[in-house]
Amino acid sequence: MTAAKYLPKRHDVFVKLIFPMLLAAAWLAGCATVPSPPSLAIWDAAELGRVEVVRRHLVAGTDVNARGGITGLTALHQAAFHGHTAIARLLIGAGADVNAANRRGETPLHSTVYWGHREIAGLLIANGAAVNAKLENGQTPLDWAVQLGAADMAEFFRSQGGKSGVSAKDAEKKQETDFTDLQDHCPTTAHVETVSAARSLTVKQLLNENVPSRVSICGVVIIKKTKNGKN
Repeated sequence: MTAAKYLPKRHDVFVKLIFPMLLAAAWLAGCATVPSPPSLAIWDAAELGRVEVVRRHLVAGTDVNARGGITGLTALHQAAFHGHTAIARLLIGAGADVNAANRRGETPLHSTVYWGHREIAGLLIANGAAVNAKLENGQTPLDWAVQLGAADMAEFFRSQGGKSGVSAKDAEKKQETDFTDLQDHCPTTAHVETVSAARSLTVKQLLNENVPSRVSICGVVIIKKTKNGKN
């Protein structure tokens, strides 16, 4: 038999055996190229403004709505709180839940209030965030803005249809637990600033010690109520 007569048989062998093996090898090689998630958690990366780390998490298939912290914050909560607009856009583009609520009911829109991140607030609302989302005590983002003296944010929320969800009396009760909420956004320590000194305290110390009435956590000034109700 001539060599020409062997060619069809050799071709059949290649198609039936070798080619499928090559496809399987290519598939396995493709699977091997999927990167492992970074060691830094996605919500921590969002807090620190590490946009490339967040992007690597998304490429690796990390859940964009993964929870962290004491109360169950998402990476979008952290980006909104710390003002990382690029990360917020990246997360929303990857399908992040703009109405994700932590255990206290805080949504990413609530998180924009502390530092007055109006641009991110607008981005969230434009992508479906509920402007009147409520905390467990009924407070809306507008209520928080009013309580914290963020006049620009309050004006913005009103322009977007924002309304109050609680009475003024009930809103005052929230100030006693704002320390824990803020600590969750800055998980290492709570920084307490006074006129004469600055030091770091854990949340437990902050709530139990005789700390000054004017404190700053993550750079946010909060007025702590004394037992007699005075500042």
